[in-house]
Amino acid sequence: MGTAKDIAEVAGSVVTPITKLIECISGALGKTFEPRRMKKKAEAEAEQIKILSEALRENCDIPITINSNEISLSTTDYDDFLKRTQTRMAYQELKKQQNIENVANKAVAVLADEEAVAPDPVDQDWLMRFFNTVEDVGNEEMQEIWARLLAGEVKKPGTFSLRTLETLRNMTHEEAVAFEKMCSHCIMIVGSHAILQDEGYLKEFGIPFGMLLKLSECGLINSTGLLSINVRVNRENPLVIRTDDYVAIATTNEIKKVDIGMYPLTSSGIELSKIAGCHMELDEFKAVTRKIEENTNFSLFKIYRIKEIQGERISYNMAENLRDE
Repeated sequence: MGTAKDIAEVAGSVVTPITKLIECISGALGKTFEPRRMKKKAEAEAEQIKILSEALRENCDIPITINSNEISLSTTDYDDFLKRTQTRMAYQELKKQQNIENVANKAVAVLADEEAVAPDPVDQDWLMRFFNTVEDVGNEEMQEIWARLLAGEVKKPGTFSLRTLETLRNMTHEEAVAFEKMCSHCIMIVGSHAILQDEGYLKEFGIPFGMLLKLSECGLINSTGLLSINVRVNRENPLVIRTDDYVAIATTNEIKKVDIGMYPLTSSGIELSKIAGCHMELDEFKAVTRKIEENTNFSLFKIYRIKEIQGERISYNMAENLRDE
């Protein structure tokens, strides 16, 4: 049984997720973030935006003068011109603040069921870049993605790089949906996240090559340079392929070289896949192992349902081989 000192040290090494999130947001925005007031504040800001929107519509007749093929704004009525400018700026800033607080509230909801996180601080430069980006994100589905990203960084600082923030910032909602779909066809093998490079498999499960090209343009997957994974497999060094739900394991008494062609995810793609999750249906996972067996003449896979994942360690029931189900 631990001493009082041991217990105190452990207690000091963890913090509640919501507390840490509030500290991160308050530190980045320079004021206290209070989730309890967010609903009322959001309603008030929505009303302000409504009023400003009506003012913009009523005052949008900007005087334009055309002289000698030159177009210019007439600012003879400076007070009205200044009023329109101030109204536009106030409207834009209110929208930005509303976007930030929408993402923050969604992150609170994501962390609501977490019991504790490590106290490691989130990098201040990362937080500034994050909030400078999400202030321009108005799409609700994209706000959900950004909220999950913030929650993940609070749970484990360093999970998402600045490069990944930039990658996500340049993605449309349609591209984000395509990436999430692509992740459902992704496997983890020898430290890589990838899609099996097999024309028959891609066609069977409706994975258009055009989608891979599009996500390659987004900086999420390498669809042009194939990753050829070379593995030396024996009993002490099994070949392990997995998703978030299933794992396939192959061993052999002899040393066997296995060469597998893959479309690998980039580092940003791997980081964002932690949000989307790699959840492949069992039938498709079996098809992936069969294709690998056909392409490598290696047919010793056993398939198990994953019970728990902790970092790089996974647990599963070895008595339940799903291969022949």
